[in-house]
Amino acid sequence: MIESGGIYMIVNNVNGKKYIGSTKKFKKRKRDHWYKLNKDKHTNPFLQSAWNKYGEDAFCFTVLEVVDNSNDLIPAEQRFFDLFKPEYNLLKIAGSNLGYKPSDKTRKKTAEIVRRLWLDTEYRTMMVDSHTGYKHKPESIKKIRGAVNGEKNPSSVLTESDVKEIKKLLSEGNLYQGEIAKMYGVKRKCINAINTGTNWTSVEVV
Repeated sequence: MIESGGIYMIVNNVNGKKYIGSTKKFKKRKRDHWYKLNKDKHTNPFLQSAWNKYGEDAFCFTVLEVVDNSNDLIPAEQRFFDLFKPEYNLLKIAGSNLGYKPSDKTRKKTAEIVRRLWLDTEYRTMMVDSHTGYKHKPESIKKIRGAVNGEKNPSSVLTESDVKEIKKLLSEGNLYQGEIAKMYGVKRKCINAINTGTNWTSVEVV
């Protein structure tokens, strides 16, 4: 498996249906997909349903294009969306919620799946290990030190438990920030602040 990142495709060899995604690390993304699918905990109901029906042996993970610059990931992903029209993708436009409006039932189910995943010691260890060695940039550290964090912020509507789940969702990369914001009833900039480390820095995912 190629250690770099880019655009990949998961193919159901029985019916030819496809799922297309982008990642910075092919090996890690495949491992994450396969782990969740085998545990019946994947956040994509279409892909999970097909996996349950046909089994792991029916699916293959294929690298479509290696992309060195992360800024080129979304345009490259969209090209393959247009070419293959993947049946298993929830979103129809790369990097956008356009065309997909999750129902309340779907959002609740996704949140529950994330909770169950994080209770799994093996999965939690895998995710923590994958982020070991990460270091913030100097400018990020400066923002972090000067930020008003967590529940001490009187304008916060999130609990520490919520933030832990949000950080897990962000690390998995299966949902866009706008979708996560809708799930928790906050603005997208709130999710972005958590993602960039300018808020809720005291909450650690262990």
